[in-house]
Amino acid sequence: MIAVGVVLGAGLTGPALATPDGASGSRAGVPGIESTPDPDNSASAPPEQPVITGVVEGDGELTVTWDPPDGDAPTSYTVWVGGEVPDSGCDEIPAGTHTCTVDTGLENETSYAVEVAANHTGTEPAYSQAWWATPRNTQVTVPGAPTLHDIGVDGDTLTLTWDAPGDDGGLAILGYTVTTVRSGDDHPVPCEQPQGRTSTTCTITGTAGVGYTATVTAWNSEGEGPASNEKTATVAAGRPGPPTALVAVDGRAVTVSWTPHGTGGAPIQGYLVTVHREGQPGPVPCAGQQGQGEWSSLYTGSSCTFTGVPGATYTASVKARNSVGTSDLAGTGTGTVPALAGPHDVAATPGNATATVTWTAITPATGITGYTVTYTREGGQAQTAQVPGAAAHSRELTGLENGATYSVTVKAVLGEGTVRDSAAVPVTPSAPATIPDTAPEPDDALSAPAGATTPEPGGTITVSGTGFAPNSRVELVIYSSPRSLGTATTAADGSFSRAVVIPSSLSGSHTVTSFGVDPDGDPRVLALGITVAAVTLAAAADDSGLAATGAPIATILLTGVLLIAGGAGTRVAAGGAASGRPDRG
Repeated sequence: MIAVGVVLGAGLTGPALATPDGASGSRAGVPGIESTPDPDNSASAPPEQPVITGVVEGDGELTVTWDPPDGDAPTSYTVWVGGEVPDSGCDEIPAGTHTCTVDTGLENETSYAVEVAANHTGTEPAYSQAWWATPRNTQVTVPGAPTLHDIGVDGDTLTLTWDAPGDDGGLAILGYTVTTVRSGDDHPVPCEQPQGRTSTTCTITGTAGVGYTATVTAWNSEGEGPASNEKTATVAAGRPGPPTALVAVDGRAVTVSWTPHGTGGAPIQGYLVTVHREGQPGPVPCAGQQGQGEWSSLYTGSSCTFTGVPGATYTASVKARNSVGTSDLAGTGTGTVPALAGPHDVAATPGNATATVTWTAITPATGITGYTVTYTREGGQAQTAQVPGAAAHSRELTGLENGATYSVTVKAVLGEGTVRDSAAVPVTPSAPATIPDTAPEPDDALSAPAGATTPEPGGTITVSGTGFAPNSRVELVIYSSPRSLGTATTAADGSFSRAVVIPSSLSGSHTVTSFGVDPDGDPRVLALGITVAAVTLAAAADDSGLAATGAPIATILLTGVLLIAGGAGTRVAAGGAASGRPDRG
């Protein structure tokens, strides 16, 4: 006989197949191990065949029981296991015996095809159905504890190796479970088994300066066994990781900050911060929290600051240091301080061949030594006026040409750095207007809101005009007899709007007139006719500076005369009636 066997690997299920040479039918087939015949179906077997009724699986042995054939009684029986007769004690079994234990040549946990042959003199044996059975140690248990060796450390790689347990529990080892935790926080760390779960080695990628503790357990089909001995190893500390540097600019304030990337397994003692200004030699001081004594050159916080020069570009680099050494440089941070803008709220008030320029001084005033006022006549050369002092906020320009428009800007004076001019404002100086005794012929009309041209005495009216030189002075006068209502300064487009108060002594028709210069420097006159409501005698008496015009006052005087005359007539009539004289009409 020739035995053919197939043994499945650890952790898999299925029979090891063995069939006798030349076998046919059930002996040559490969039934699944779950396909054990049901003895109740043995009635279908041919009458000359015995029927296996059961197999008891023992430690390295199989006890087979069968029923005899229904036909002629055999001369003997033979028990075949795996296509062989491995136990001579189960060959040529007397015909009256229907059980036999095969305890030779069998391996535990290996499945065999069992058959019983009924032997007849002069004819071929008649074989029973095949019955699959597996010898096994009925006292199986979980495996024992593996033996863990010292953990190998190479850089940040930890290698664990162990020996298989001496006792496998009577079953094949199906794998190992490695439990590794970080010292201090018991955080689990995976251990890679590149050769599979039944291999006896694995590796961990550790962190510098961190300790690791490991144990190993083995498991089989009964479960997991006890843990191995415990082993501990520590990855040596190294240099810290390179920090990331960032430069942030807010106005002239420059902040250098950094983010650490790993301590290297040893506490960081501080940071080396270097700041350079583009085009300038030497480092730039940066104020921040620093260490003491031998660590005074190290920053112990996470940022430092300094005041930058307007227009300058700064580059910062940061390295971390621990007891092992100094980190590499991850890169640099860069930031540029914007040029210093001109001051705010610049204004220019025109005068007679003068202009007064005002502004709001810049704060903070670091590095500012004063201001430069630049004024340029249209088509002319720029002129400058220096104003010393960081807090300076005004300057009078003299020697200007009346009627000419000037563009005025202001900028700070710095010891170093880049500055920008303020927004330009126009101004047109002019001589005081010559006010004639009578209202002149206007060039155009002033405007006022609808319904506003009939003010009360002492009331307010808003008048507006256009076409004047930008940022120039306009005189406002009311006629008949001229009286000043004040001045106005035009906007950049040569327009103005001004509320004026009508003298309380006025009534009747009057003219509000504005005197100024146009963009070419020529006189420009605008006018608006108004009608002031009637004024009382008390108001007229109170204000002797300007005569009232029109009929209202004459009407009042005539009314007074008539009232006096009427009173006298009344008295005469009354007297006549009293004396008995007739009324003569």
